[in-house]
Amino acid sequence: MSTPSLIAVALLAASAASQAAVVLTEGFENVAGLGSSGWVQTNLSSPVGLAWGQGFVGPFAAQAGTAESYAVANFESAAFGSGGVIDNWLITPTLDFDEVNTLTFWTRTVFNPTVFPDRLEARLSFAGSSSATSDFTSVLTTVNPALTATDYPNDWTEYTATFSAAPGTSGRIAFRYTVPSNFEADFIGLDSVTVTAQAVPEPQTAALALLGLGLACGSLRLRRNRP
Repeated sequence: MSTPSLIAVALLAASAASQAAVVLTEGFENVAGLGSSGWVQTNLSSPVGLAWGQGFVGPFAAQAGTAESYAVANFESAAFGSGGVIDNWLITPTLDFDEVNTLTFWTRTVFNPTVFPDRLEARLSFAGSSSATSDFTSVLTTVNPALTATDYPNDWTEYTATFSAAPGTSGRIAFRYTVPSNFEADFIGLDSVTVTAQAVPEPQTAALALLGLGLACGSLRLRRNRP
């Protein structure tokens, strides 16, 4: 086999071994219409207030897309003036996971440092199409877990979480805005959510890639060393 052919085989094998499928991408151009694509909103705040809503230019513009294309949750997740507990969920459609899965999203608040600290959790459920909040037992990442005045960014910041699953497993990811009192919360934005799923390469696929590259490199050395 010629050197170009060997390199092509190696590159094709490497590509097959590393390619990840995008199973979700959401830029929140229309938060009110998310339900039509399988998203679920559940506001367990007490007393209940506003659900997640559409972004607007006043506090800040979106991370990507049009200026208002982001999702927001704020202190009115619990009824205005109540001092109630905030527990406001935004749940993705049902997703098909693979062996290696990656969640990325962007978020920010208005002020840092602030006297009204916010907190956002990204949670995982492997319970298929169920959107019951009790199924989201795994916390993938938390923005400002300790509710400090400085740990929620006031510029758009990307967060990433990687998790494993058995091939063919389905489930959902939830974004949970949670603060003990709405007297102590402010305003957050969520944008550019992406989930990818990737299979771990079979041993023979990885071996083929290494073999092809090794043969190609060896062939190139021989050519260079010929008189």
